[in-house]
Amino acid sequence: MIEEEPDNILKALLMQNLDSLTLRYMGYYIQYLDHTLFLSGLKNNNKTFIKESLLSGAFERHIFKDDMVVEEIVNFMDQGSKTNQMLNTLILIDIEVWNNEQL
Repeated sequence: MIEEEPDNILKALLMQNLDSLTLRYMGYYIQYLDHTLFLSGLKNNNKTFIKESLLSGAFERHIFKDDMVVEEIVNFMDQGSKTNQMLNTLILIDIEVWNNEQL
């Protein structure tokens, strides 16, 4: 099976579990700091990247109200295997932007 090619360097670094390099270079590639990179970090279990990027405010606040992001976070919570990671992530994001239907 051929893996999908990442569409940006930050996603490629996350796929290789190179969280520290991703954090180092995310300032150079700010155009890639969007909901797809955030979700890639969650899917790949890049705990260090998620924690440090959220603490530094790397992602714009509006990405967390995107229906796809909310749906993926809830799906990860339903899986059970990533509950602790998701709780730690929820502490760092602003869920006040979620509307009532999403909650």
